[in-house]
Amino acid sequence: MRQLKPCLIKIMKSTLTHFDKTGSAQMVDVTDKAETHRIAVAACTVNLSSQSVQLIKDGDAKKGDVLGVARLAGIIAAKKTSDIIPLCHPLSLSKISIEFIINADHNHIEIQASRMTLELDRNDGSVKISRGTRYARLECERSIFIM
Repeated sequence: MRQLKPCLIKIMKSTLTHFDKTGSAQMVDVTDKAETHRIAVAACTVNLSSQSVQLIKDGDAKKGDVLGVARLAGIIAAKKTSDIIPLCHPLSLSKISIEFIINADHNHIEIQASRMTLELDRNDGSVKISRGTRYARLECERSIFIM
């Protein structure tokens, strides 16, 4: 097993909750934490060619309903956050919402992903729901480009 410098052990003991005294990763105990409601929103703009925007808008893309598939990909990504982010506790999701606004004049699609959750009140909870929301938005973006 590796030996850590004493200064690193001191930092880990005082500030880094996801490491034990030897520097090994650990999942934080949240047994005694209260529950809180949290909401996170992530948005972006996907720039496309005018032809692609028109195909998506008209529902004529060869692979089918681009925004429908992108919405499903975003929802699945939001639900899988604890599988993707190491040491993330599963979040109790209340709602996942994915909205698209097609702007044919500027050849882009705006994506807004939001998540609502009832979760344990821990210092990193807002970070995890925020990351999960950004991950959902990213999967929507990727799906639009793949389709």
